[in-house]
Amino acid sequence: MSTPIYAWSLIYLRPGAMGVDLFFLVSGFIMVYTTRSSDGSLKYVATFLIKRFARIWPVFAIIFAIQMIFTVTFLRESSFLVTPLKANEVFKTLFFYPVNPKDAPYFGQTFGLAWTLNFEIYFYLIFGLSMLARGQRYTALMFWIVITLVLFPIIRTGNWSLLPNYTDDMWFGYMNLMCNPIIWDFAVGMFGGFLYMSTSIKNKWFSAMLILCNIVYLICIHLIFLVSSYGLETSLSHGIFSISWPLIL
Repeated sequence: MSTPIYAWSLIYLRPGAMGVDLFFLVSGFIMVYTTRSSDGSLKYVATFLIKRFARIWPVFAIIFAIQMIFTVTFLRESSFLVTPLKANEVFKTLFFYPVNPKDAPYFGQTFGLAWTLNFEIYFYLIFGLSMLARGQRYTALMFWIVITLVLFPIIRTGNWSLLPNYTDDMWFGYMNLMCNPIIWDFAVGMFGGFLYMSTSIKNKWFSAMLILCNIVYLICIHLIFLVSSYGLETSLSHGIFSISWPLIL
């Protein structure tokens, strides 16, 4: 870990983890864009949720099963399996429930790489349910996001955070996921969707201003990573303090 290659990897490869934020941003963006014709009916919402679940869970379940079989049969253990193969932990991982609610934002899933799907499924659920509010769906959705990411943590712990590794013992395990600040990524993605469909983005001066702000922000983020590689801890791998805004804009 003290080799020059390791130092180089921290500077130039660690920001690759921000691909997770891009994944969440795109989800928020796509949901706004593809559901712009939603009629808010129960049938539309049910169809939306079924399609979202069907696109994720079957493939995930197959890959998860293959990984467990391979691990148990050939490796006995694996870096992808971050906890022992206990039935309740496998069940929680399979249905996107935090195994270790205090280990934010990864939550100790048995299949470690699947932690992002916990948030993806949760976002699909609240986004789908918000469509039942019809014309007020985005107001309802943002109200819920603010309630869970700001108000609930303050009531429970006396404070709140914008950092995804923020961990507190909420009333029950799943609420630690619901109240995790990385969910702001989806909100930023939704903002990008609104911006894309607005007329403001077509103004060349407005676009130029966005590009300039993004360049300045990216330079600042890179400098922070350079500093952190020399011993200062940062929490910029994920969340809206990382590269979310430049990515979506």
